[in-house]
Amino acid sequence: MRVRTDVLVIGAGSGGYVAAIKLGKLGKNVLVIEKDGMEGLGGICMNHGCIPSKALILASKFFHDIKDAGEMGINVSGVSLDANKMQDWKNGVVAKLRSGIDFLMKRNNVRWMKGEAVFDSSHSVKINGNPDIDAVDFNYAIVATGALPNTLPGLEFDGQNIISYNEALDLREIPQDLLVVGGGYIAVEMAACYARLGSRVKLVHRREHLLTEYDDDIVNTLQRKMQKDGVEFIFNSNISKVEKIGSRVRVTLENQKQIEVDKVLVAVGVGPNSANLGLNTTTVKLDDKGFIVVDKKMRTTDPRIFAIGDVAGQPLLAHKATKQGKIAAEVIAGRNV
Repeated sequence: MRVRTDVLVIGAGSGGYVAAIKLGKLGKNVLVIEKDGMEGLGGICMNHGCIPSKALILASKFFHDIKDAGEMGINVSGVSLDANKMQDWKNGVVAKLRSGIDFLMKRNNVRWMKGEAVFDSSHSVKINGNPDIDAVDFNYAIVATGALPNTLPGLEFDGQNIISYNEALDLREIPQDLLVVGGGYIAVEMAACYARLGSRVKLVHRREHLLTEYDDDIVNTLQRKMQKDGVEFIFNSNISKVEKIGSRVRVTLENQKQIEVDKVLVAVGVGPNSANLGLNTTTVKLDDKGFIVVDKKMRTTDPRIFAIGDVAGQPLLAHKATKQGKIAAEVIAGRNV
């Protein structure tokens, strides 16, 4: 079946669903295509970032503080961690918020469907993965496909031993030994979280300290706190070799030091999710890193197509995507922005 809509929104993340709801309020006929279906509503922030990470960080801090309460004279015995139950709780928090997005879209007359959209022209897309719809024609489209985790040569994700933040947020067994590669905020959050949950955590970073874009006073305080919680730092170092040893991984550093761990979390930033959208069938331009080029009103170089959020470049933040979604919606609706 082929359908037509005023505005097609590709991706239901922080930018996509906000743009769709705004367009619905402005009287536009809107269709959202989300490749992960209900589990994708809210995008990275909702499902693989802000919300689940903060939920796990809260749980890890609570668990850690209970174990250390004896310092204040509060003696607690028999404290244990049920990782399965913790994940169920975290997933429940996320599911409740996702259902809120679903409710808001329906309330504002926004249709959404599961599927993967691939442009075949500047005014239409093919839909893969949905038996009820195979193509959409549109007057305007908003690309809100977000970003994907970067990997490193020799450290390609396998979903088991070498993982991204996606798998790290869903672990139902706390690894005894965890190696985190990277020094940005994702690496910091996950290293601190799993150290508090009981993992022996080592963090390898190619620079001399974490979070190089922040003031040294802040970073030094953070590093001391993480060390107190059990994180071991290995700075000014890169990984030269990775070997699978049974169910574990042996990592060799440039100085030939070897580390054996259960899992390696590669957290070296993200890149734009723009490669498989069929943008070559449009006049949309990408920059040298693969981000979609847009102007201040979120227009791409194709007059029918807008782009918002992570796929449209830095800063890669949820609230930036939300703001850009509102801008794109108002421009499409003819409002002065």
